[in-house]
Amino acid sequence: MSKSDNLGRFFQEDGRTVILPIDHGTAIPVPELGDPNRLIESVSGSVDGFVVNLGLAQAYREALRGSGVCLRTDCYKPTYPGNEDNGAFRLFTAEDAMSVGAHAMMNMCYPHHRRESDNLRECAAIISEGRDYSIPVIVP
Repeated sequence: MSKSDNLGRFFQEDGRTVILPIDHGTAIPVPELGDPNRLIESVSGSVDGFVVNLGLAQAYREALRGSGVCLRTDCYKPTYPGNEDNGAFRLFTAEDAMSVGAHAMMNMCYPHHRRESDNLRECAAIISEGRDYSIPVIVP
């Protein structure tokens, strides 16, 4: 698929899109994400795409079929007292995205974080891989 074709999976003909992130359950408890299959099926008629982690992309590939799939390539743990803030870490690659049929990838960028230089290098690497594999990359 070309980069344009991959990106097009997220947009309606009028250029509008609704993309639902359901990747937060790995770092932040979200009770509504307890049954991802039911959630995906209940909103798929109104949602153009989903942001998912690798496990969800693998487990619910059939439910995600027909929607744009954006693989979250990094992971983080929320801070709380006694839990050091190490920021986000890249875990997955463009090859992982291809293996689950993802149409895009997302990696968080945290400017001014104490690990900023590591994070920026990880973001640059995923952007480079995205270019090599024609997979659009979102770096919020």
